[in-house]
Amino acid sequence: MERSSARRVSHSLAVREALYRNDIRLGSWANELLDQVPLATEPRTVRLAAVQPSLLFPGRHVRLKTIYKEVAKLGGSPCPAEVGLVLHLQVATPACSIYAIAMEPMVNKDEVYTMFSVENGIGSSSRWLRGLEGNLNCIWNLYDDPHLDQIVVMIGS
Repeated sequence: MERSSARRVSHSLAVREALYRNDIRLGSWANELLDQVPLATEPRTVRLAAVQPSLLFPGRHVRLKTIYKEVAKLGGSPCPAEVGLVLHLQVATPACSIYAIAMEPMVNKDEVYTMFSVENGIGSSSRWLRGLEGNLNCIWNLYDDPHLDQIVVMIGS
């Protein structure tokens, strides 16, 4: 195993352990992506905002890439993928909430473009880090799909 991928596996194991210690469950797609996520080697502060796509596009079905373009006009941009991994550990998310993490989608073993979602108390009292379909051309139904209730974006640089 090459040194950088060994380091990535070591970091992903530490993230898995931290999630487990904090009683955060890991969905199968998110678990697959963990070994792919490049983790920062130095602490980094990022400013985040939660955006409600249904307020930007009332009554519409919309492509994920269109949501990203609108968010960019407001000064937002995709987050580093690691934001999805540490959001539960550093921020208390409200009960019964789902936050999709705006990020460049990664491909899972089923060749599905996937992004992270951070969930708290959906269908149970537990917290989850999951993967959800992140194909930028996928059409999202903003009324029926709870995964786009809130989307977390990075603001500033």
